[in-house]
Amino acid sequence: MIKRVYLFFKVYFAEFYFCFFSRIYLKRWKPKIIVITGSVGKTSLMNLLQLQFKDQALYSYRANTKLGVCLHMLDLPRPTKAKRYMWLLVILLLPFKALFFKVRPQKYYLVEYDNFSPDASYFFKWWLRPKAVIWVSADKAHLENFDRLARKQKISAHQVALNYFVKLAKSASEKVFILEKDTLISQTLKGHKLPIQRVKNLLLNHQVNVQRSVFQYPDLKFEFSQPMPIEYGNNLALMKAVCIFYKIKVSSNLDDYEYPLGRSTILRGYKDCLLLDSTFNAQLKAVEVILNMFKDLKTDRQKWLVIGDMIELGQWAQKAHQILAQKIIEFGATKTFVIGRRFKKFACPVFDKNKFEYKWTETIDIDFIRSLKSEIDGSEIILFKGAGYLDMIVEALLKDKKDKKLLFYENRLLDKLGVENV
Repeated sequence: MIKRVYLFFKVYFAEFYFCFFSRIYLKRWKPKIIVITGSVGKTSLMNLLQLQFKDQALYSYRANTKLGVCLHMLDLPRPTKAKRYMWLLVILLLPFKALFFKVRPQKYYLVEYDNFSPDASYFFKWWLRPKAVIWVSADKAHLENFDRLARKQKISAHQVALNYFVKLAKSASEKVFILEKDTLISQTLKGHKLPIQRVKNLLLNHQVNVQRSVFQYPDLKFEFSQPMPIEYGNNLALMKAVCIFYKIKVSSNLDDYEYPLGRSTILRGYKDCLLLDSTFNAQLKAVEVILNMFKDLKTDRQKWLVIGDMIELGQWAQKAHQILAQKIIEFGATKTFVIGRRFKKFACPVFDKNKFEYKWTETIDIDFIRSLKSEIDGSEIILFKGAGYLDMIVEALLKDKKDKKLLFYENRLLDKLGVENV
């Protein structure tokens, strides 16, 4: 009951208040708004589009909710948990910013938007009124936030989430970009009168090793300086389609490309082992994609896995962890470490049944980090994927502590363990 009252005030008072005044500012600014949504892959596509649109657009980095986007576009500070009193200042400043803040020079506003719960779509069409929506993916994520409606409507939580993605897509006035091969999205949009463009991924060849990834298309070749999964080609295809639609010349020059943190970053670690930091996403599809890439990665090093729980999956959590357990068994890493109570409850029985060797811990602590370091001899490449603050382990294993700036959450919790160098 308390949670429902909180959500009511959050959505119908706080979010409406912010959306109302930011709408006033948008009427003054008049940008072409392009919304990037989906379960995974949004930030990566945003970075690719920034490479092409450059200073013609403003980009809503790390602001993928209504409040986040409103604060971002009006250049207002985002209050932290330690400074919640700042919300009062922000609330008071908002109307003045909406009415008098200098109109931005950018022609486009690229917004990454997360459909993390049903209320994410409330006011959306009236508020942002995007010209285009790019629906990147439709995998199972944040399902626990849709469980209650799923029980009420007697359909799956995933289907409920998809229906709310449709609401976001229907807000587009010019174009909805989807991948041609994504039959689930096409099926979900069937019957809705929308200006859909189905984008083909014409990838001819993909090569990946520790130092680079190559994506060869009929007309362009993209070379990245870190390992990238073959699925990244889907974002390259969407990027090209959007650029062509808005008459932006597509360049394959990646000198200014900003690699998304915590997705697929290679870092030098303890005793010169390599750390593959992919700690950001913790959904099954994201884990499967990076596991497949890691398996195909050409290297002479031993491959180790450090995998954490997958979260926010609701009733699907058991099945998802069982599927992942089987994937981990099939991968056959030299050593496997799994972390979290969900792994213990749902995945470890699958490991035990198959007599698969692994090490489990419920949470990250000093003893676990010390134990992991004691097993490293420097010949490894270690993949980190999943929830549970795995970035703490990455930070603890960094050879050069200055590299912590390359983590998504720089120095978030390691200091709270009471150690600087474990």
